[in-house]
Amino acid sequence: MRCAIIATPALLPDLRPAPGALDGDLLRTRLPQPDTAFTVVDLDPGSDLAEQLEILFDEAPPWASAPILFYASSRVALAIDNELFVCLDPADPNTGDSLRDLAEVLRERSGGGPLLFVLECRHEPDPTNPFRSAAVVEAAKDAIARGSGIELLVAAHPLVPGDEDVPSRFTRAFVEALDDADPDKGLSAKALYEQIRDSGKLVGVVPSFAYVRGRAPFQMIDGQAVPAEEPAPSAVEQAKAAPEEAAESAPAEAAPPTSPPSEAQSIEPEPASEVVPVSVIPESVAPASIPVAFEATGSINVVLEMTAPVDSSALFETTGSVPVSFETSQPVSVSHLETTGPIAAQPTFADHIASGDKLAAAADPEGALREYKNALGLLGIDATKYRAEIFVRIAQIKAQQEKRREAISHYEKALAAQPTHRKAIDALIDLAFLEQDWRGLLAAEERLFSLLKDDDERFGLLISFAERWGGVAFDAERAKALLEQAKDLRPADTSVLSKLRRLYEALELTDDAIAMRKRLAELTDEPRERAKEYLDLGRHCLEDLKREAAGIELLDAALDSDPTFLEPLEIIESLLEERQEWSELEQVYRRMIERLELAPKSQARTDVTWDICRRLAFLYRDHLEDPSAALEAFEDAIAQKPDDIDSRHVAAELSRNKGNLERAAHHLQALVALDPTMVSTYHDLFEVFQKLKRPDQAYSVACATMHLKSADARERFVFEEHLPDGVPKFKKALNEGSWQLLRLEDTDIHVEAILASVARAAVAAKLEQLEEEKRLPQLDPSAKQDPQTSTVSIVRSFVWGSHFLGVPAPAAYIRDDAPIGLAAVMASEPSVILGSLVLRGRSMPELGFLVGRHLAYHVGSHRLLLYYPSLEDLSNCFLAALRVALKNLPIPPKMRDAVLAISPRMEAIMSEPEVKKLEQAVALLDASGKPADITKWVSGVEHCAARAGLLLSGDLDVAAKTLEADPLGMVPPEEKIAGLLGFAVSDAYHALRQELGVAIEP
Repeated sequence: MRCAIIATPALLPDLRPAPGALDGDLLRTRLPQPDTAFTVVDLDPGSDLAEQLEILFDEAPPWASAPILFYASSRVALAIDNELFVCLDPADPNTGDSLRDLAEVLRERSGGGPLLFVLECRHEPDPTNPFRSAAVVEAAKDAIARGSGIELLVAAHPLVPGDEDVPSRFTRAFVEALDDADPDKGLSAKALYEQIRDSGKLVGVVPSFAYVRGRAPFQMIDGQAVPAEEPAPSAVEQAKAAPEEAAESAPAEAAPPTSPPSEAQSIEPEPASEVVPVSVIPESVAPASIPVAFEATGSINVVLEMTAPVDSSALFETTGSVPVSFETSQPVSVSHLETTGPIAAQPTFADHIASGDKLAAAADPEGALREYKNALGLLGIDATKYRAEIFVRIAQIKAQQEKRREAISHYEKALAAQPTHRKAIDALIDLAFLEQDWRGLLAAEERLFSLLKDDDERFGLLISFAERWGGVAFDAERAKALLEQAKDLRPADTSVLSKLRRLYEALELTDDAIAMRKRLAELTDEPRERAKEYLDLGRHCLEDLKREAAGIELLDAALDSDPTFLEPLEIIESLLEERQEWSELEQVYRRMIERLELAPKSQARTDVTWDICRRLAFLYRDHLEDPSAALEAFEDAIAQKPDDIDSRHVAAELSRNKGNLERAAHHLQALVALDPTMVSTYHDLFEVFQKLKRPDQAYSVACATMHLKSADARERFVFEEHLPDGVPKFKKALNEGSWQLLRLEDTDIHVEAILASVARAAVAAKLEQLEEEKRLPQLDPSAKQDPQTSTVSIVRSFVWGSHFLGVPAPAAYIRDDAPIGLAAVMASEPSVILGSLVLRGRSMPELGFLVGRHLAYHVGSHRLLLYYPSLEDLSNCFLAALRVALKNLPIPPKMRDAVLAISPRMEAIMSEPEVKKLEQAVALLDASGKPADITKWVSGVEHCAARAGLLLSGDLDVAAKTLEADPLGMVPPEEKIAGLLGFAVSDAYHALRQELGVAIEP
């Protein structure tokens, strides 16, 4: 089985084939035919070719040891150093795969069978350089053929418009030569080359066309008998073949010289035993084929141009010329050189190397060493690259023989010849480590670092070497130096910094260790973790190193990182409290508050700010003896948590002690709302109101203590003195804005705004829906009461209450037969049914409470609860309102039908100003980031209704009894009663009584 590996370009951006693509298609069709019998393998032009070849051979294909043909037809690029690149990506024509790398992979990974490279190289036209194609061919030879044993067939020509439309002239000639061959006789690569060359098909099209033979002839068509493998040519044969190789190139261009004479390798002295003395140069090879350079010492360097490259290992780099040193007893003239006859072919240095490699592979180290030394003897002292390769081979064998010191010596010789030999340096480092030659290891590492250009590679080696020095050589100083270099390369690499920290600690470099831990903390992204890093370091400084200033500074850094992490603060706090440095502690608390103001809003920030304000407040009160500052700090804490009862108590006490009765009253009123059962608060508040000369509010407090059955003598006296007979005697009616005083302070303003904007339309939509469904209640006209003439107490109470509350009275229908109190009716006109429970046996304060509570549901958005009485109905209404503003709002499946039944009706009824108002309210809700709380809104309406009832009745006892007897709504009666106690002593209740004209004046 034989293999043909084909690499051709990717498609052009317009999906047309690139130049060379059709050539590959032609070869893929021809090569698998029976006479050539190749297995074709395609390479992906979009991926690294050398890597694909490595993967290909890793899979151990059955043809790995068989003859392999590598074919490429594409654009090429020639680098400044004459390295040739195969460019398969038309979109990036100046980027490609190194031809040398491809040849290296195939030579190393193939099983030793014949290798043939067939290359068609297209290059950019260069009118200023007529030898461009020849230069490309020479670069291909340098990359593949010379010294590698690979056979090469290469053609080079400029890119021509239309190249992509048909297979190239060269590829067609190549295939035609295969087609014309006699299958019985076979066809070698060399014969194929000669056939194409002699056919004249490339004349005027391909300026440069060449062939270089390999170690073994490659048969394109096997035929019945394949010629035996040709022996590798000797140096003399190569010299004879040099003109022949030149003749095998198409004559269109002459190859330019590869380098000027000034670039000849520098000569380094070597031992005389490694120079092979030669007394006579055969006439047959001088002077026409051998350039000779004379030296003053009487020795000459003869350069033999090789047409048959020799084998070498992956470490072996060829230049295409072989320096050979000849010793003469006196100066020699080329014209006087004579020969006695033909000289038998002698092994070249490359032959000796190849033989040595085979012996080394066959486990004959001594034989290999002998061959390598023979190769050294044939090389001149200026053949530094070759000598370095041979010394490396010798060193490898010595290392395998466990002769490490000798191996080290030969690696050093290799580096003396070629100081940049990377594999020699790597091996020298490993051997020095195994020998524990720390001085030699240090020198080898420094030599390696001097060569490295890639920072990533340098970084990796610095880390691995540092671990070796620290963990095996126990040289912490060297490890430190290496890690510090790594840190300079990557200052933010926490793994390096952690290693350095441990090393500094082991070396007792305290300041360096602290600096490293600080840097590690700085690089920690998560605030809480960064704060913990600073905390640990601060504790270390305080407890272990006794460096208080540094420790406190680090604890401050921890608080800067995460002000909500209070453990560092507590350490500072304990230090300052122990020394009673209260002013310093005050500054610490102040800095904490400043930090918290800059922190993102969160519940944690609120909690910690509250805590710090309280600590500061107690510091002012108990140690700095500054009650004014303490009061401000407590009030700052209350601002964070308004329901903080303890802080309210202290703030009220401080306010009273300072004589600031207004602030004391404010805090005591809040305490009543927070805990209506705390009787002492009422007594304190009553006293404050008396001192403030606020008799109406003092009376309200007395009403509360009387209701709680805990009034003292003064409170009882005030209560009895001002208790009205029946309901309060109002003098003025409330205006529309006064209803805001009846609402809860923490009402969900966004829900209220949305429902208020749709209330009218939502009620109308509901009535329209009920009417269509014929579910609209039919009221008995005869039961309707005339508010002007009716003598029924509850009807008269509605007239009275609606007037003073500023709410239109609903139409009243008496149903004496119904055992109910008040019942709202879903009718086109606001209506209420008056049942038997309110028609008789009720006092005026009771009727006043019932009327006030009912009328509250006829105010603004509150009306929605009369038409959407359940939480489910109201939620559907709210979603329908959102749907008007947000057309694509998703609706839960369970609510979809109900919402879609209301929303279109609602939108059709709403006016343009109402829609705009709704859209603004929805936008504000969205901007708040808070979910809509319908339950809280309903609770607020029920509390508002209870407050309206208390306002009309003027009697807490009546309000409480009525709520307990008729627990209308969702909020439990005891919760409503507690709310009324707080409302009764509030400034809002007093303001409403003042507006109604019933407030007790001083």
